This record gives sequence, C-alpha cells and structure tokens, in this order.
Amino acid sequence: MTQLKRRSRRKPKVEPGPKINPAPAGTEGGSFQPLSQQDIQRIVDAAYQVLERTGIEVGPSPCRDLFEASGCRVDAEKNRVFIPANLIDKARELARPEVLLAGRDPKYDLQLGGRKVYLGTGGQAVKILDIDDNVRETTLADNYHIGRLVDTLDHIHFYMRPVVCRDLSNEEIDINQLYACMSATKSTS
Repeated sequence: MTQLKRRSRRKPKVEPGPKINPAPAGTEGGSFQPLSQQDIQRIVDAAYQVLERTGIEVGPSPCRDLFEASGCRVDAEKNRVFIPANLIDKARELARPEVLLAGRDPKYDLQLGGRKVYLGTGGQAVKILDIDDNVRETTLADNYHIGRLVDTLDHIHFYMRPVVCRDLSNEEIDINQLYACMSATKSTS
C-alpha cells in the first residue's frame, strides 16, 4: 500500500496584482433593452394620460399654487392637480439632461444622465438578517454599519439609507438617519 501525501492546507502566498475596479462609476450602459421603442412610447403616453386625467394629489401649498399659476386645473376639494400635456412637454424641454450628485469630496461626484450607470444602496427595510442568523428589526446602528461597509466597496458608487431605524420614534428618524449615514461615509453624499 502506498501512502498518500497530505496536501498542505495553507494556501500559497499570492502577490497582490494591480487593483481593478470591476464596476467603475459612470460606465456606459444601455445594452440591456427589454422594451422596444414602441413599448416605451406606450408607457410615456399612459403617463401623460394619468397626469392629465387622474392627476396627482397636492395639498394646499405654494407648490399647488404654482401648478395652478402654470395652467394646471386644480380640484381644491379633492387636493387634486391635473397637469396638461403642453405643460409636461415644456417641463421636459427645460429639464437638464444631466444632474450632478455631488460628493463631499469632488473626486466622488457622480454626473447622472445619458447612458451612465451607477450602483448604490437604498430602500426601506424594516428587518435584517444579522450575522448570527437572527431576523430582527433594523436600527440606527445598522444604517451606520452598512454605511461603513459600503464606504470600503469600490463598486458601490453612492449610499442612501437602506434600512429604517425601528429603534427611534418617527419624529427622531430623519435627522438621526442622516447623521448616521453621513458619519459612516466619506465618499458619498
């Protein structure tokens, strides 16, 4: 009988190669097109119809006054604003084709528009699966810790709060979430 040699369980030391970002910010996208131009136009036409016929809910406010002054029909009793097609067309003509999402450091700025693709977080999860395989309600600390993780990942280009702080009252959530997210990250706004 021959004795089999035991393989070393240690992995051979590998010298680190050049750092390559697998998903650089602003990479041009557009190759995945599940909808035809005809399908897209049907969606746009339906949106026009909804805005003009069904309208949107806007409570009494300077915003609603602006809609009315711009030519929208307003049903004050139902808090409904109906936006005509010509106003939508005018707004689309005036809209900028690109928008700057500025980071606290300009090297993290994102130019949104065109065919540029960015990957980021977001959401409103109220439960999380923690490291001990327990499902629990999300906390302010989760926003902070997820932000710290995201800040180290080159392929995540922006950070928006991914979870709701279930350990705070509704009145305390917004300002505390903002603080946790901002203090957890250096690269994103």
